[in-house]
Amino acid sequence: MKNEQYEAIVVGGGVGGLSTALSLSRNGHKVLLLEKNESPGGNCSSRKMDEYTFDLAVHQLTGVEGDGQCGVVLKDLGIRHKLDFARVDPFLVLDMPDRSYTLPGSWDGVRSSLVKAFPKEEASIDRFLAKMRAIKQDAMMAQRILYGANSVVDELLNKDVPLSRWLSFPQGMLSMLAEGELTAEKFFRRYIKDDKLMSVVCGAWPYLGVPPSQLSGMMMAFLFGGQHMEKTFYPIGSSQRIADVFVESIEEHGGTVRLGAEVKRILVKDGRAYGVELANGEQIHCRFVVCNAPAAYAYRELIDPKEVPKRLLRKLGKMEKSVGPFKVYLGLDYDVSKHGLDHHEYLIYDSYDHEENYRRMQEGYPSSLSAYSPTKADPSLAPEGHSTLILTTMFPWQTKRDWRNHVDEIAEEMITKMEKRLPDIRQHIKTKRTLTPEKLKAYTNTTDGSMYGWANSVSQVLIKRLSNRSPIRDLYLVGHWTQPGTGVTTCIISGWMIGNLLQKTYGNVPSMHSILRTAQDALHSGFRGLQ
Repeated sequence: MKNEQYEAIVVGGGVGGLSTALSLSRNGHKVLLLEKNESPGGNCSSRKMDEYTFDLAVHQLTGVEGDGQCGVVLKDLGIRHKLDFARVDPFLVLDMPDRSYTLPGSWDGVRSSLVKAFPKEEASIDRFLAKMRAIKQDAMMAQRILYGANSVVDELLNKDVPLSRWLSFPQGMLSMLAEGELTAEKFFRRYIKDDKLMSVVCGAWPYLGVPPSQLSGMMMAFLFGGQHMEKTFYPIGSSQRIADVFVESIEEHGGTVRLGAEVKRILVKDGRAYGVELANGEQIHCRFVVCNAPAAYAYRELIDPKEVPKRLLRKLGKMEKSVGPFKVYLGLDYDVSKHGLDHHEYLIYDSYDHEENYRRMQEGYPSSLSAYSPTKADPSLAPEGHSTLILTTMFPWQTKRDWRNHVDEIAEEMITKMEKRLPDIRQHIKTKRTLTPEKLKAYTNTTDGSMYGWANSVSQVLIKRLSNRSPIRDLYLVGHWTQPGTGVTTCIISGWMIGNLLQKTYGNVPSMHSILRTAQDALHSGFRGLQ
């Protein structure tokens, strides 16, 4: 039985785990990352199906370029220059029963579009947008206070937050705490009275998995601000490219990544994590463990129940899980961007009433449908002249019409919805696959096929989400089941944050390898600046 010593073991190769491992390895820690699948990335990965490449989960990513928070984090991790992104604009087109609404991926653009569609509501729109901007600024200041000084947050604050906002921060923080208890419906209604306008500004709620009456208003505000202030992008080479670059950089900095290495147990003794046991029986010891596996799976399946506080297990039993994805992947022998899908992504609704749309989804019917074609941003994902189209709806683990018994029927219903924009789509289908919540669970171990971790309800987001610090000593959690929350870019930031925390807790280890790599990165940045 092998007993190799590492400082840190990261369980799971989703982007939260990859980000943590890179942060630690860049600071000289001896890191081992273990991923059960043969490719890294988790939700940030892609699959080749016949001649077409499809993302498992990523539609588009917020703030990965320029001064966006994730972009600055990627720069701090030393990998931003290795990645290319295509701008997505407009961010989204909403297809409602009577008309479509285009939501540009810029602040001025979305204001103009909303005012054009709702001219009588211009004053309400301006008040709403001013509040969204203020919340984003207050959130950055709060992060600075909660997590301490670091170059990334300080850079963003210097660029985005004026002195006047700092002076009003105590009042803004009190407002955030009060507003943090409101649903999106109650919060946004303070500024918007028109029902259709309300439905449009909340139109992206499927990105968070619950409708406005249940969704945290603060999370919806962060989503709206990110989409239209930090802008959105698609990764060239698919989302798999992001995961592959993380792995490459971890190994460049002396870390070890083992794929196809399933962890059977996290080893805990006397209330302290000290290593892992793999499915093949191999045990590996370490100074501390970072778990990127789903929290409920980790505490119930990977750790001896006797080592988990009973109050934590009771809490997990009461927490609500998010919906899961039902996807139809289509490889098409024509370019959909020239035949009815002019933009990257569309959300198609049966009704302006999002509560009714969600109720129907809970029953097992695709009453909301996302349709996006990444080949508009990156034609290399399909043969020349062809395109990919990914249709997505969401279902809970149990539905009245059990999606498990109606997979083909639901897929056909989703394709039928697309015929309004692509009337002859069926004639062009060359490849067709489906992804269900059950398949996602098998691939990522996500509890009940949950796409977003815990549901993004008021009582389960931000600081109310599970802490990154486990009650078990030397065990930490990262990913969208923990703080700060849902989304690929959020998980990258989560990993970077926990990496900084662990460096403060366990100390930096400036090995000769990391010193040489830091010098090389600095030289590389200097040469790029001269180009």
